[in-house]
Amino acid sequence: MNPELSTILKTAPPPVQATVLGSNILVVVDMQMGFAAALEPWLLDAVEAEVRRANQDSWSIVALEFLCANPLRFYGDTHDRVVDAARTRKEKADDPQRFFMRAKAQMDGSERVLDVCLKEGYQPQLFRVCGVKSRACVEATAVGLATRFPRSMVEVLIGACNQDNGNDESIWTGFPLMANLRLIKSS
Repeated sequence: MNPELSTILKTAPPPVQATVLGSNILVVVDMQMGFAAALEPWLLDAVEAEVRRANQDSWSIVALEFLCANPLRFYGDTHDRVVDAARTRKEKADDPQRFFMRAKAQMDGSERVLDVCLKEGYQPQLFRVCGVKSRACVEATAVGLATRFPRSMVEVLIGACNQDNGNDESIWTGFPLMANLRLIKSS
């Protein structure tokens, strides 16, 4: 493993544990049927596991879908496995809504996450980001979240992200880390 990446992963403090609605948010980026990278079985397993874990821990979940404006192109719906896993949370009729889907027209989906936070009155402390593509929409969204929410921690779940050709460590070399943005292994 790359020594720089190994150091980053080992020094990450434990995640913030909170029970306040909207304080922890899992952001699932572009796990759409039109992206070959999103259809890899290992990635679907990893993202589904993160969604189930988020539900178990009462996190909110925002699934982003990319809609390219020029030329107009939609990459399909979010994979059924991800949506089905996200919808398993609501156990009682009075449980608050915690799963949101939003379309985005650019790589950075942080503005769409901000929309959910404002509408729901969330004050997030921790974001976890997973999905595709690692060095495009995942990176842009993570950096956007870290910038828009400077008092929140943003964690990119490297084991639940994919570029085009798998998830080897070279994908993460040069990833823009910030005081409130870090790479972590999947939980």
